[in-house]
Amino acid sequence: MSSEHHIRKFKGADPGLVGPEEALELMDIYFADVRRDARILLWGEEKLFSKQVMRGHRASLRLSQDHLEPHQRKGLEIKVEEGRSARNSLVVNNLRLVICIANCYRGIGLPFLDVIQEGNTGLIEAAEDYDHTKGARFATFAAWDIRGAITRALADQRRTIRCAEWFTDGLRFFGNVQGALYQEMKREPTIDELTDATGWTRDSVILALSIGPTIDIDGYIKGSGGKRPLSDIVADQNALSPEDALIANGDRLEDKIYRMLDEIPPKYSSIILRYYGLGNHEQQDLTELGIRLGVTRAATSRRHRLGIEALRELAEKTLF
Repeated sequence: MSSEHHIRKFKGADPGLVGPEEALELMDIYFADVRRDARILLWGEEKLFSKQVMRGHRASLRLSQDHLEPHQRKGLEIKVEEGRSARNSLVVNNLRLVICIANCYRGIGLPFLDVIQEGNTGLIEAAEDYDHTKGARFATFAAWDIRGAITRALADQRRTIRCAEWFTDGLRFFGNVQGALYQEMKREPTIDELTDATGWTRDSVILALSIGPTIDIDGYIKGSGGKRPLSDIVADQNALSPEDALIANGDRLEDKIYRMLDEIPPKYSSIILRYYGLGNHEQQDLTELGIRLGVTRAATSRRHRLGIEALRELAEKTLF
């Protein structure tokens, strides 16, 4: 059974729109399918699937070239299909790994079904990029992508304004410590007790305590003039724009961007420079960049996304 079948299990099944009984029923059906279809792959099978996926990538790149004979095109299309089938095998047989990792993130901001869905997305990305010649088993390699996809979703969806992942991880750690102390002492812990337990400074503990619950920025508030979007009153109309703030500090936005690009891995910065046509580089789309680098468009898109996320987190730490 294809990986798309399992990934589509929760489409249209928003836990916010179904009751607890329906959500449990969906999970039971999904878990039953995983138990039926998934098995533990042998190392030899993982190597075979990895080779087929990589051959499929190379064949896909060659198919983008012109002047191919019909028999050549047919052979390449067969390799692409074999690669797609091998990727699906890696995904389906490791769905249990997603469930295992997703269990670590239950009850901290997203419904469990959504956590599994995000983890499955990371699993598919890992199957696209897996290289058995590096010596790692697929589960070891995929665990990083699965955790990354889940934590990014939590960071993006739990809060009104997106926080960097390192900041969200810190808040989760603080919440766990606070909850453990409450269970132990049967009362709310003091600031000094939280400082000792976390190893943080007193100011950091006070800041963590001051962060309130999530508010829906797309929601409405009621007033004398009727309903009004919350987003209308959040922005500070007198505040400088980020670019104006940089200029006011005697710096140019372009210079800041280039300095940050120097600080992220070259495999990310080179794609961003060419994708946006920065510097002396000619602007190229993801397909052209994939051909240039000898990787698939999906792999190029993933590097572009990770590069943008690295720049965003770097900006949140250093710009303002």
